[in-house]
Formats: sequence, C-alpha cells, structure tokens
Amino acid sequence: MTVPVRLELEVDGPSHASWSPEPEERFGSGGFVASGRVLVVDDEQIVRTWIARLLDEAGYAVEVAADGVEALRFALEDPIGFDLIVTDVRMPRMDGWQLGRRILEERPGLPILYISGYDGHAAPGPHAFLRKPFESEDLLRHVAELLRER
Repeated sequence: MTVPVRLELEVDGPSHASWSPEPEERFGSGGFVASGRVLVVDDEQIVRTWIARLLDEAGYAVEVAADGVEALRFALEDPIGFDLIVTDVRMPRMDGWQLGRRILEERPGLPILYISGYDGHAAPGPHAFLRKPFESEDLLRHVAELLRER
C-alpha cells in the first residue's frame, strides 16, 4: 500500500529545523503506534523534507540536518538524544558512512538507516541500507524494524 504524501517545501530558511505539523491521523508501520526521535540527514532538501514529513505523520519526532557535519554537531550536542539516524550516504563535507562511524564512537549501538541511490555496503549491527528510490512504506518498515531491535 502506498501512502499518499502531499509535499510542500519551504525553500528558504534553516537547513536544520524541527518538523511539527499537526496531521489529522497518526499511523505506524505494521499497524502499531510509532514513536521515537529520528534525525534525518540528506543534502537534497526535497528528499530531506519528504522523509521528515513522512516520519512525522507516522508519529515520530523528527529533526533534520543538511549534511554530515551539521548532523554530527547536532547529534552530539542534543541533550535528549536520538533513537535512530536516517542518513544519505553521498553528501558533501562528510558522507553518511563517516557520519555513522563518528556518531557510533560517542553513542555505540545507535541504529542507523543508510539511504542512497548508489550500491550500499552491508550495514552491520543495528543498521540497515535502503536503496533510493524507495516507497514510503519501505522506509517506514525499515525505521520501525530498527527501532524495535534497539
């Protein structure tokens, strides 16, 4: 089942922002209540916005970052912490693999979902790889599975 997503972009503004629209209905992948804090990292604003909106509407608390450097700073300085990182692999300044290694040095065991239009490596431990383009339900299923394993 494909979930229709209406995408509205705010082109100007900060690349890091909380996502907080109030959808009429909250749903979870697999029919359960979705919860957890997710950091979405992608240098393409349209992709970052689409993923953030999809996860927010599924019930997750979502923060976004435009690249690995911004994400690393945000993830390590955030006092609450994240339950999951969703990151693109190919980005300027710091790629997703580098970001994952750096975050795991400080927060071992934090699940990471790597996404890319390029072939991925096997992601060990509580990590997964999802090849772009993907359907919304594929993303929601991967996120739910990674959070369940945590």
